[in-house]
Amino acid sequence: MNSRPRHNIARLPLNIRDRIAELLLDGATYEEVRADEAVAAACRERGLRLHDGSFAAFRESEEFDEARRSRLKYAEELRRRRMAAFFVSQSGGSDDLARIAGYELLRAVLAKLETAEELDIRELSAISGALAAYERNRLAAVRTEFRQSAALREKTLQAQIAELNRRLEILRRRNEQLRALAGDVDGAAVAEAMDREVGL
Repeated sequence: MNSRPRHNIARLPLNIRDRIAELLLDGATYEEVRADEAVAAACRERGLRLHDGSFAAFRESEEFDEARRSRLKYAEELRRRRMAAFFVSQSGGSDDLARIAGYELLRAVLAKLETAEELDIRELSAISGALAAYERNRLAAVRTEFRQSAALREKTLQAQIAELNRRLEILRRRNEQLRALAGDVDGAAVAEAMDREVGL
């Protein structure tokens, strides 16, 4: 590849070349790129015309390859961030995220071992330490949540017991009232009255 590209796009400022690369990666046609306001203004200012050959040469350049790699890297980073956000937003998502991080750590170690690449102990130690710290925090959070949940259950049970005791007290009083009323009734008189009325 020539060190000095011979096409008109190479004569444009960096920000305009970046704009052209962005448009092409977005799927714009050559005509749409030429019609872009910033591109058209830069071409007018320099008296340049962008032929199809200029676009073809630009697509083959290292600059365009770098733009493509940057776009892919950005898309991958965006995908990872969205995945992380999804996991965190779900119930138990942070646990899933920690498991994924642990898996990625093991995968990186295995990849380095397979290629006989030297392991960076400090990097692995830092990642392992972060995962261990996360696990400790997660367990502490689980314990705290359990204690809070147990305290809430205890409070609920105490309230239910108090309500049952209140109802039992009401029933006890009514029972005492019924016994008092029953004590005032003459059983023989009731039997005699019933015999008169219904012949019992």
